[in-house]
Amino acid sequence: MIKLEIQKILSFSFTTLLLMFMSIFVNAQNKSIEEKEWQEFNDCGVPVNIVLSSINNKVGDIFLLLDSRYFTEKSLTKLFKCFSKKNSEMASLKITTFSDITNLKLAVRNHLKPLPDENPSDYDSSEEDCKDLAKALKPCPIGYYRAFYNRFKREYFIYSRKPTSRRFLVVNLKN
Repeated sequence: MIKLEIQKILSFSFTTLLLMFMSIFVNAQNKSIEEKEWQEFNDCGVPVNIVLSSINNKVGDIFLLLDSRYFTEKSLTKLFKCFSKKNSEMASLKITTFSDITNLKLAVRNHLKPLPDENPSDYDSSEEDCKDLAKALKPCPIGYYRAFYNRFKREYFIYSRKPTSRRFLVVNLKN
């Protein structure tokens, strides 16, 4: 069994191993994500900062900071297909991509320490969250570009074409 586990680890791509190390380091430290810990990543033709990569039992959650000029269908498709290929061994992959640092840090915080509320979707805190991000429960739903990639049974992403809109455009990558 140990030999099988070692073979699985050795078969991971270098990027996946690096992302796993970052995840282990961040979780071991149990602290907020600081800019000095971010990894600049240019291998996909779209420059991004990997703020957090959390990999657990073949399920990956990645948080990216992306410059607003790359929030186009073409650039996001290129970015997400590249990350999907580099993490093909993951059974499920979610990528949260924001153009705003503060709101991305809130998303990361909520991922690392979920809200205690049993039904957080029942409570819309967006008005309060947008007024004071220092006390916000969740990222503000407007005011910056957002994209959410998902690969589980199907592969797609949604993204905001305008930072002021709550509406998302859906892009199917595979059926």
